[in-house]
Amino acid sequence: MHLRSMAARWAAISSLAITAACDDFALSGLSLGGGAQSLALVGGDVVAVGPSGYCVDSRASNPAQGFAAIVACASLSRSEAIPRRLAFITLQVGEDGSAFAVNESTLRSLMRSAQAFDGVGSPDFSVDQGTEAALVVYRSSEPSNPIQGRAIFDVGERAAVLTLNEIAGAPLSFPAAKRLMIETLRRLRSANATNGAEGT
Repeated sequence: MHLRSMAARWAAISSLAITAACDDFALSGLSLGGGAQSLALVGGDVVAVGPSGYCVDSRASNPAQGFAAIVACASLSRSEAIPRRLAFITLQVGEDGSAFAVNESTLRSLMRSAQAFDGVGSPDFSVDQGTEAALVVYRSSEPSNPIQGRAIFDVGERAAVLTLNEIAGAPLSFPAAKRLMIETLRRLRSANATNGAEGT
């Protein structure tokens, strides 16, 4: 697949995430509704899960559009412990057949493209071998320069974009943000291997 075509697909999936988020959620990291350990997206083809201590906010998510808002369970229930690393995480999956299905080198090239992120300073690019996901962690060009992260990967026959956003008052380092993203990616892989989305 040509890099320009992949970049266009990346942009389309990312715009779906923004639209779904803005429909139901103020991008502040504050939850609006009830949560669950996992949530079925796109008719059950994909299961959304978060890292340890995180839940999928069912009211802020849009399963039919493949969008999941993942927040600390403590923001949904006072009985839950606050995780050591706090962030607002989203997952957006594309249409059936949208999978990138490319090698590591191409994923790296796409992640380094202008469509991947809008940041300042020196971003941290990597590919997680355990999940075959390309990641970038960077400081946003927004006024407060919060740390943000993006990852692209395939879930079965669907392309997926994972985002991480630093929450005001809960600073993250680059390594901490990267570890949180990789944990999320590996839990997603595990959940969807059981679900049957992987390896189909």
